[in-house]
Amino acid sequence: MINHQFTILDAKSKSLKLRAERMANYVQAQILEAVSDDQELYYLFFYKGAFLTAKKTTKLRRHSFIERAFKQGHTYQAPHPFMNHLVTSNHSAKIINNKQLLRKLNQHFTKQEKAYILTFFESFISKKQLFNELKDMFYEDRRGGQLFSAYQIIRILKDFAPKHSFVKSLASDLIYKDFINMYQDREEALFQEDLIEAEKIMFHEPDRYFDQYVNQLTTENRTLEQSMLLYEQMKISPSKQVLNSLNQLLHQHFSDQESVDLLERLSRQRPFTPLHELLLRKYLDLKQIDRASLLLLQSNFELTTADMKQLHTSLNEMSPEELKIQPEALQNLLLKLFKQEPNSSDVLLNKCLICLLAQYELTDVHDWLEPLREVCGQLDVIQKFDRIYKMSEDLENMQPLGELYFEFKQWNQALDCFSMESELKPDEARPLKWLSKTYLEMGLKDESEAYQKMYVNLQKQA
Repeated sequence: MINHQFTILDAKSKSLKLRAERMANYVQAQILEAVSDDQELYYLFFYKGAFLTAKKTTKLRRHSFIERAFKQGHTYQAPHPFMNHLVTSNHSAKIINNKQLLRKLNQHFTKQEKAYILTFFESFISKKQLFNELKDMFYEDRRGGQLFSAYQIIRILKDFAPKHSFVKSLASDLIYKDFINMYQDREEALFQEDLIEAEKIMFHEPDRYFDQYVNQLTTENRTLEQSMLLYEQMKISPSKQVLNSLNQLLHQHFSDQESVDLLERLSRQRPFTPLHELLLRKYLDLKQIDRASLLLLQSNFELTTADMKQLHTSLNEMSPEELKIQPEALQNLLLKLFKQEPNSSDVLLNKCLICLLAQYELTDVHDWLEPLREVCGQLDVIQKFDRIYKMSEDLENMQPLGELYFEFKQWNQALDCFSMESELKPDEARPLKWLSKTYLEMGLKDESEAYQKMYVNLQKQA
């Protein structure tokens, strides 16, 4: 089950219950917006799928990283399998303060990663403080003669404070001319040596760099982000290759129901026959025949022999009570099955009629049967139903009508018929016997025994 409620630890290691609202995936960052039981707004920050910290807020700074992430990134509304996966894979998440965050960044990330991650927090840490932190990192590299590393910090500063005079002067400094050309020309060295800038380019131009981006995420084992990239590509330009890659990731890292949920969301975006075929196989494997039947009603593709066999098996294993399928979808499904194997239809159609008679009027079921008559009109079960339909208003046939209703497990209708027959023919024992049998089938033992005694007494008087 996909749940949008979860718990993290606050700064004092106490449980904090949150309800996810929406999520953004944007250039190595994932930001989850959530609300507490006290209606306080939190933003949870992740880098490459790993939890960093969370911040409580009442408002966000305009043109902030968060605003950009939700406007330009891939966004998902709760509940959503991607959110669920992100939260459950970070089950020990704990809020840390800014000092602890800096220590964590220094210990576990490169200087460029640290600089980039710090820009996530401009709505919660003074922009001046963040700017000075990034500027100090730049000067440290430049003093150490690490010009390329220093220029990478400049690129991060350009996104963070593009109008700042300090940033403008550094960005055009001729000392960095070779690097400037490398970035402008998007040379191969850029994609090998500045992974943050490279990923910004690949993220914003997926059509051009899709395969390269997939390979990068695969190399770094960032399965959630890879799943989201494939998912978004399927929305833009669906293909069998992308679908197969996505399906493989979903099979390995998501539950069956999460996989189905994601594929269903995609199928609502635009029609794509291979996607519908894959969804059908998922439904059949999970024995979700109701969803399979609706999909077949809405889509136009041929069932394979294996699909037919699996559908037959699943339907035959279901009880009439479990057969809660929309009538039009059920009719369409049976037509496909019976056209291939009309001789195996009797038992299955009997089960379907039991289900439908319990929910709909006789006239509705009669109309529902019409298309099926062309395929299997000689079946015994159809002839029995037709007898019910013809006798339903005939008081002279209450007993045989009741027995037919009994055969179709329509207990209340059977009781009505046998009771009417008993009133019309009080000297006959047969209706009493059938009343006893019907009450017993309904689990009403006392009523069954009472009619059994009446039946025996009437038999003795005969």
